[in-house]
Amino acid sequence: MTLSDTQRAALRSVRLSWAPTYEEVWDSASDGVHVDGLHTDVWEDLEDALGDAVASTGSSPTGLVITGNAGTGKTHLLTRFRAEVQAAGHYFVLLELLDSSDFWRAALTSLRSSLLRPARDHDTQLAQLIWLLSDEAGLSRAHRREFSGDAVPTPPGSTRWSRP
Repeated sequence: MTLSDTQRAALRSVRLSWAPTYEEVWDSASDGVHVDGLHTDVWEDLEDALGDAVASTGSSPTGLVITGNAGTGKTHLLTRFRAEVQAAGHYFVLLELLDSSDFWRAALTSLRSSLLRPARDHDTQLAQLIWLLSDEAGLSRAHRREFSGDAVPTPPGSTRWSRP
């Protein structure tokens, strides 16, 4: 079969993206898109790890390493898991190891990037974290709103910081 110039040009213009990328883990358009029965054993491991993290009272974070060949559904799985974690009001940090020679720099960069991603009730996970920390500190709702960036801060001297 011989292709015409028009057919060749049409084929050259097609761009297919079959595998999701790192950025797509954070794409809310993918939330809720799932094929039942896909990776059920790994999903159970993820749910167990989330349960362990929620129940943990220690200072060490819980993590789970997901490995596999290209195209096996790791990113799809993480996208679904991220949506579930955030829907439950928790934080999701995706560690991206581009350079294995400096793990801690990669961990810090990934943490910073993850905190700047959207959260369930706030523009970012960082704003949600600040809101919850200021709530734990006993600050008033108005001050929590200022700290989390949901309100313009009160100029110094115009009000006294106080607990509710």
